[in-house]
Amino acid sequence: MDKRLNIPEMILISGSGQNSGKTTLSEEIIKYLSEKVPVTAIKTSPHFHKLPTDTGYIFHAMPDYIVIKEEDRHSEKDTSRMLRAGSTEAYLILATNEKLMHAFLKLHGQFQAKQVIVCESPALASHLRPGLFFFMVQEKGSTKGNIEFPSDKESCSS
Repeated sequence: MDKRLNIPEMILISGSGQNSGKTTLSEEIIKYLSEKVPVTAIKTSPHFHKLPTDTGYIFHAMPDYIVIKEEDRHSEKDTSRMLRAGSTEAYLILATNEKLMHAFLKLHGQFQAKQVIVCESPALASHLRPGLFFFMVQEKGSTKGNIEFPSDKESCSS
């Protein structure tokens, strides 16, 4: 029996490592969906970085996780790119694998029912069953994943 939490309003993007095109795919999905519905973006990382002074609003912090609401649309951080793509909000969850789900649920509890979520996370797939799941694989010799979309957006309509 699948014990993962069912979140049908989530699009979860994972990948085989850095530079596989996860954030680029996230941006394209957000651009498309945000023309129709509000979209919230989430990125997770198990790597605790030294927080810069321009860090967004700290939504929730504990010793083994922190949730940051991005407020800067102009930096090159992935969460800033998601805001520029059209998400109404973007969050970064820095958490150990043991506390990732706890941190996610703390944030998810603030969302409205059926709110569309685009989430870039390599680890949440083992905890969640999203409505749509993408796994990005970097091609050998490529510096970024290749992403192709239909030229006619209507062919992607829901």
